[in-house]
Amino acid sequence: MTRRILKDRNELSVLALAILSLCVLWTSVYEVPLISFLQGGVLSDLLANQYARSIGGTLAGGVVSAYMIYVLVELLPRYRREKTAVYVLNKLINSIVGALETGKLFQHERSIEFSEPVLDWARLCDNLTYLRYGQDFLHLQSAGHTAETRYESFKDTLVLAADISPLHAESWLVVTDKVRLLAEVMSERPEGDLEIEVLADYKNIQHERYRTNPTAMFYRSICFRAIEFIEAAQSWKKLVG
Repeated sequence: MTRRILKDRNELSVLALAILSLCVLWTSVYEVPLISFLQGGVLSDLLANQYARSIGGTLAGGVVSAYMIYVLVELLPRYRREKTAVYVLNKLINSIVGALETGKLFQHERSIEFSEPVLDWARLCDNLTYLRYGQDFLHLQSAGHTAETRYESFKDTLVLAADISPLHAESWLVVTDKVRLLAEVMSERPEGDLEIEVLADYKNIQHERYRTNPTAMFYRSICFRAIEFIEAAQSWKKLVG
């Protein structure tokens, strides 16, 4: 929660006001002597005035009390809601990331409860590297099937992201759109059986000899959409921390 306050300019301003008020209250109650550079002049007379200190202390006490109520009634519950929302949304993203990593045939049928609740930046980077330099087709296919299965869930959870902030909602819309594109590319599978020898040579799938090959084109399409999804997931990770 502290990091969230420090990142939010409005929250930081309110916190600064509360700290300043606490200092004024402390000065008023304990009658702390003025700092040397404040001594002398009108400001010195005002700060040394008993009535001015009393009024300032009363106002500062009100501000400090209001901030404490704000933290307990608004800030803490909002933080818990946001933490729960990010927990669920991260699990959805990791369901596809996990499918991309394992390449299991029925990974898309795995319950969401088994997905990791925390996005790992190094894990996302590793997947992006594998995709750019060649990934086994079974891994891409598993991710594509999981995207088909989870797409409706991604759409339905937009309200969770919107409850955090408009910026989070925008980022989640981008992630959802990449899931849709990954799911749609699965319908572009060429008729008939895929050429096993082409898929086995995925390290050279970008070679000129495969330029018009239907199996290679299908592979490249899935790989491209998977890269887009991982990049969107990285942007989401940067936002939620």
